[in-house]
Amino acid sequence: MIVSKKRDIDMATENFFDKKQPWSEVKDKIILGYITPYCAKLLATKQPLKIVDCFAGKGKFNDNKDGSPLIIAKVIKNILNQTTSYENKNIEACFIEQKYHDTLKNNLQYYSNCKVVSGSFESNISAILEKNQD
Repeated sequence: MIVSKKRDIDMATENFFDKKQPWSEVKDKIILGYITPYCAKLLATKQPLKIVDCFAGKGKFNDNKDGSPLIIAKVIKNILNQTTSYENKNIEACFIEQKYHDTLKNNLQYYSNCKVVSGSFESNISAILEKNQD
């Protein structure tokens, strides 16, 4: 029974990126509606801003819809390209992904200030947070 459940979980994970589900659409609308004003507010403090996505996935669904990493990357790109709104442009994103690392890296290849870290959240978060303390 345990083997069967693990196989079912693996199958669900394999099919996760086939098509963006309605709940994921809602989640990403919330992220998009929140992240731009959030970044503006924090960058106004003149402090650096690092956004960390600990379970990033592929960044894009097989139906060509953006996932949260690409949504975040596009917001960062917009901030970096604006000439008047943002005086402080010290912003970057770090995406941690174990299984789909190469696909995510490929999907983010045209976005600056976005780093993809291969491996698990548990293995990487401490080093990322320590780096941020410098």
